[in-house]
Amino acid sequence: MRISFKINSRVRKDGKQNIRIVVSDGRNVKPLYVQTPLNIFSKYWDRAESRVSNKHPEFQIINRKIKAYKDRKEHCINKFDADEWSLAQVRNYMDGQSDYSFVDDYVNEIFRKRKTNVTFTDYLQKLNILKGHMGIKGKLRFKDINRNWFFELLRKLQSRGLTKSSIRSYSIAIGSILKDAFEEGVIQEIPKRPQELTRGGKTDRNKKRKQIESCNPEQIEKAILGAKNIAQLQSVGFWLLAFCLRGFYPADIVKMEEAELDEPTLLKLLRNELFIEHLRSKSEHTDNEHMYIHIDFETTYRLIRRLKFMTAYTHHNRQSFVADIDDELKIFDYNPTEEYRKHLSRWAIHTRRVRKYGMSMKNARKTFLTYAKALGIDEDTRLILVGRKNDPIFSASYDDNTNPIIRNKVTEAHKLILKRFNVPKLVNMYTAKLQTLNVPIWVRKEADFLSWSKTLPEDNPITYKFSYTPKYKWYFRGSQTFGKSKILHIPKFKDLVKLAEQMQKFEKKKEKVIKLYPQLKRA
Repeated sequence: MRISFKINSRVRKDGKQNIRIVVSDGRNVKPLYVQTPLNIFSKYWDRAESRVSNKHPEFQIINRKIKAYKDRKEHCINKFDADEWSLAQVRNYMDGQSDYSFVDDYVNEIFRKRKTNVTFTDYLQKLNILKGHMGIKGKLRFKDINRNWFFELLRKLQSRGLTKSSIRSYSIAIGSILKDAFEEGVIQEIPKRPQELTRGGKTDRNKKRKQIESCNPEQIEKAILGAKNIAQLQSVGFWLLAFCLRGFYPADIVKMEEAELDEPTLLKLLRNELFIEHLRSKSEHTDNEHMYIHIDFETTYRLIRRLKFMTAYTHHNRQSFVADIDDELKIFDYNPTEEYRKHLSRWAIHTRRVRKYGMSMKNARKTFLTYAKALGIDEDTRLILVGRKNDPIFSASYDDNTNPIIRNKVTEAHKLILKRFNVPKLVNMYTAKLQTLNVPIWVRKEADFLSWSKTLPEDNPITYKFSYTPKYKWYFRGSQTFGKSKILHIPKFKDLVKLAEQMQKFEKKKEKVIKLYPQLKRA
């Protein structure tokens, strides 16, 4: 192997040229290059000594940095000659990076750049588990992984009673890491694994996948009535919200926010025509379009508001998890992709709380699809409803006359499913159950706008009526719009109640006028 210093032929605007390091092994292999941060005037370059002369400006600084590279060079040659490093590892070390002798370093620095955060986190977790089984407390070295190492790993995994499918999943993870490292040139060959690690076995291959069971309204009723505290009721609420939002995954609930509201206007609110444009969490890195989802004011919206304040109450010791009070729709304030492990852990807790009722955070989606199919909703509409097919209303191939038709078809199907599942009844039961729990009034009453018109003083802010203890000051003190709307043309509940009352009075007056003057009816 040879490591040499070369001057780049390209001349910069300042007249200087870059010093590059060339790494080659003389075996008809394409050389590898390292671009240093050093730029010099080439006329002062001493090719034989690989340094600049004393006439070069700042020659001392430049030569000192070149010497550091030369020191690395000697170390690399020794490692390469001892067959401990590959050419790529030499290049990385000369570039000031890790030599990637350790699997852990490679996974954290290189492997994660090519994978989604979810995949990276999963593989890193599996790597740490494997190290635990092998009794490795520090980092795992690439050179320690060979066929004998895999046989020892297999023996220990089997002795701990792991299933064939579990063993295979760990094998796939470490195999993918090794393959990636090989393609990167970090290792020169991929150690062969025993067949028992790469195959799941006949039993596992023929085993039917466990089917996700759907739920019925009676199960949700039992879960609501059976909730003994706010934490249990909160978990039931998240399942119901996922169903109301057309089978949202937990990550979708987390990412939902007020910014997704589609041109919210007072007229839309009064007509119960509030929609969000939402990109499914699983579609972030695909070409899928956004979903256009109806937010029913009497059910879905009320439920969101309930859960928002319940979450602030239950997470007072984890304030960073809680969304801003002024965001109408956002409940949590974290990125489920970047904080995947925390996300899984958090929602696994909700599943455990409702499991005895046959519910999980996954089967809300299955239940929604089951009801859609049972109601005779066509397949295309069903796929649009759950975000498995691009919503045509966002497509340029549909004209303005077609869009409302498709939108209404999907929305009406959505409404029908909620109605047949008795969602209005379930939400009312949910809010009634919350009133029975020993929690502050701002948790129980904030979303119940129907109670405001008679109980809330006109001249006092909302926080006066719904007082809170100092422990929750962090949640309320920063609010600029609590009791008002951040979007000025959308009033909050109190104002909506007043407006609704005015409209009722107007309708009564209109009926009287029409009776007296029937000819005005058509007008």
